[in-house]
Amino acid sequence: MILFEFLKVRNSKSIFNLMIHKTASRYKKLFSLRSIKQSN
Repeated sequence: MILFEFLKVRNSKSIFNLMIHKTASRYKKLFSLRSIKQSN
């Protein structure tokens, strides 16, 4: 029972990290595109 809870928490954490990573990469792309436009 405790193990199951632990796995659930770990799984939600990885999902949370995945979401953060996706949004971060998206913002990085937007930022790099914007900086490229400004430099040109």
